[in-house]
Amino acid sequence: MMVNDGSMDKLSETVHVTSHEITHSYFPFYMGTNERKYAWMDEGWATMIPFDLQASLAPGYNPREAIVKGYSSFAGSEQDMPVMTLSYMMKWNSYRFASYSKPAVAYDQLRALIGRKNFDNALREFIARWNGKHPIPYDFFNTFNDYLKTDLNWFWKPWFFEKGYPDLAIKDVKVEDNKLKVLIKNEGNIPVPIELNISWQDGRKVNIPRSAAVWKDTDSTWIETGTSGNIEKIELGDPAIPDINKMNNYFELNRQSASK
Repeated sequence: MMVNDGSMDKLSETVHVTSHEITHSYFPFYMGTNERKYAWMDEGWATMIPFDLQASLAPGYNPREAIVKGYSSFAGSEQDMPVMTLSYMMKWNSYRFASYSKPAVAYDQLRALIGRKNFDNALREFIARWNGKHPIPYDFFNTFNDYLKTDLNWFWKPWFFEKGYPDLAIKDVKVEDNKLKVLIKNEGNIPVPIELNISWQDGRKVNIPRSAAVWKDTDSTWIETGTSGNIEKIELGDPAIPDINKMNNYFELNRQSASK
């Protein structure tokens, strides 16, 4: 494929396509995944695995954020099909996003969820178990569950089986007992991490992250932090986290208190 791919005008494009094709050495050639039926089992990996390498070899290029931005603009549309839809049944954008963008983002979010070391070890185990064989999607899901001794079905189901979208929102803000309380709701069905950024009028800022694991058993969660002084604004999200609606990610306070 490196021979068949066309020439690129930019260094970032050359780095991207070359590293993508190198990754195919593992998926589907070291492991015989069936791209005709489940293209995401190789194209998704070939998209996600080189993210960090691509960013380091092409300064100023951020493939992770570019893929997340593209997926966020497409998620929830009529053409956005579940990843588990047979690849040969999809066309054009449906195929492209279900095979490349969405699974790549899902893999990246999975790594953030379980930690890089666990993710790398589980992926190596999956590759070792299925070298020279023909794994289907359930072999991937079950290998990670088995190796990590963790039931990740709550994550697999919305990301790979369901038709849905990622959308976190700030639903309520209170100041009680000198504590700032922010209610975050998962308006969509896709579990993604929380990045909450709070700014005070005196220039102070704080970042509060939460793992996507908060959505395992609920669709809303309160985040608390101590507060003093006047809060200026509260922002939710990060360029590396997909979200289809940024309008519900902001809360501005232009008064002394957010008490209700």
